[in-house]
Amino acid sequence: GKVAEGTPAKMREVLEQVVTKVSKEQNTVVSLLHEGPIHIQLRVFAANSVEAKTLREYVTSNLEQSPAPFVVLARQLPMGVTYDPGSLDPSNASVADRLRKQAKTRAIKLLREVIFDPSSGITSATLRGYSGPMDPAQRLDKLINDRVTTIDSSASGPRFILFPAIVRRAADLATPASTHTAASATHVAANPEDSSPHTAHTPPSTHPAMGSSSWQAPRGGGSSRHFPVS
Repeated sequence: GKVAEGTPAKMREVLEQVVTKVSKEQNTVVSLLHEGPIHIQLRVFAANSVEAKTLREYVTSNLEQSPAPFVVLARQLPMGVTYDPGSLDPSNASVADRLRKQAKTRAIKLLREVIFDPSSGITSATLRGYSGPMDPAQRLDKLINDRVTTIDSSASGPRFILFPAIVRRAADLATPASTHTAASATHVAANPEDSSPHTAHTPPSTHPAMGSSSWQAPRGGGSSRHFPVS
């Protein structure tokens, strides 16, 4: 698909950047049941980023476009990372950045899994936008929601797709000053209000997107910290 005629120049410029500025990790291959592997450019965006807002605006304005140049794989991916506050300090900017990167990596892995799921009904034509921009998200919503869990005993509490933090650097380790307020051994850093679009691009022209809004690190005593997700 191609960007619709009449698209404002500023919006077109941002969409062009979405297509051309794809990291190595997001230039990937997904396996489709009965079809095998297919190459896509899968983008992960912060929910409040310029790219995410522009994609939402474009898709909303072109819901009937087929083939669509962009398809949404997930409207929301509330990724949460569990960590030991005695060994990890997410208040450190470099640590928070690595946690965000880990969340994107896990999100991409999750999308690969649900796309391959026999019940998804995802095909190469779907990913190329021949069913419109929102059909993939509608097919994957339940599979993604099935992976969401609460982090406390309350059914109405915060719900996330959880994964354990990976600690590879000594600099990531928490200092005594940063952990003395911890009330328990495991905490969660998460982006609870993630409402990002996730787009995928299959050469030559279709893209999926995704994003997130903020990281929360709940601490002992009910306090929390927020980390922006880029």
